[in-house]
Amino acid sequence: MKKYFVCLALLLLSVSCATYNSYTVVVDYSKYAMEGFFITESNSVSFEYMPVGSVITSVTGYIKTPKGNRKVTAEDALYNFTEECKAMRANAAINVKILVETNKGAIEGYRITGMAIKVPGVPLK
Repeated sequence: MKKYFVCLALLLLSVSCATYNSYTVVVDYSKYAMEGFFITESNSVSFEYMPVGSVITSVTGYIKTPKGNRKVTAEDALYNFTEECKAMRANAAINVKILVETNKGAIEGYRITGMAIKVPGVPLK
C-alpha cells in the first residue's frame, strides 16, 4: 500500500511540473501586396511565371533600435526575405514557408523559405 501512495505522489508531482508553451505568430502579407510584391504559401499559381531561385532567410537574436534592443520578429524575417527576392529581380514568391525557431519553449527566431519568381508584365517596384 505504501508503494501505491509513493507512485501516486510521483505521478501527481510529474503532472504538476509539466510545462505548456503556446504562441501565435501572425504575418501580414498585405503590405507587400500593396507594393506590388506577390506572396503565397501555395506551391502553384494560376498564372505564368519564370522561376528565379530559392531563397532561405533566417533571423535570430536582437535588433538595435533607438529605444534599445528588441527581439527579432516574423515581420523582420519577411522583410529580409522579400528584399533578397527583389535583389534577384523577382516580383513574387511562391511556396513560402515560415518556421518558428524555438529553444526550450521560447521563440528564438524565424526561418522563411520559398521560391522567388518573376511574373511577366508586372513591373518591379
